[in-house]
Amino acid sequence: MLQGDTALVAQVLAGDKSAFAPLIDRHRPGAIGLARRLLGDPAEAEDVVQEALLQAFLGLRDLRLPDRFGAWLLGI
Repeated sequence: MLQGDTALVAQVLAGDKSAFAPLIDRHRPGAIGLARRLLGDPAEAEDVVQEALLQAFLGLRDLRLPDRFGAWLLGI
């Protein structure tokens, strides 16, 4: 069963770090696409998205609307 972003964010914040993986799987392709369009370099886009995912994980407590995780990630 696929869980929504809100449930996955809640699980991560409750200590289940493995729940971040489905968030990555769900939103990484869109982030890569945006980064490639903005940067024009696929390797640089991969690096930028990796850093954004790390910052998202570290700053997850600052996310006010868990159902908007994808948009929040793209803003990072």
